[in-house]
Amino acid sequence: MYPFYTYPKSKKPFAIAGIYNITHDGFITCSLLLTTINAKAAKHHNISNKMPLVISPEKYRIWLSHDYKSLLATEYDDYQDLYFSSHPVVREFYKKEILFESFQDPTDYKSLSIPFSI
Repeated sequence: MYPFYTYPKSKKPFAIAGIYNITHDGFITCSLLLTTINAKAAKHHNISNKMPLVISPEKYRIWLSHDYKSLLATEYDDYQDLYFSSHPVVREFYKKEILFESFQDPTDYKSLSIPFSI
């Protein structure tokens, strides 16, 4: 299993669909929404057949309105539209001494034989 850094080629921020709830005692819970993985992301995703539901800027207003269910009811793939790129990163990215900028650097694993960008 190899970790990958995935980002829009434009390097602009993007949104991942999520939901939240405030419980009766004021505790806030939240969760990311997942969708079935697409062919491009499946090249680098080796944990499951799900991926985060990416929302393009054109659909932010719909997602934040009462019409959000229309997005969930249709098969759409904003991940494809945003032209993501991806590359493997160091497996130790969770260690405290690694800076945020350095864990994003590409890592060449000899045993990994897939292209770096998707």
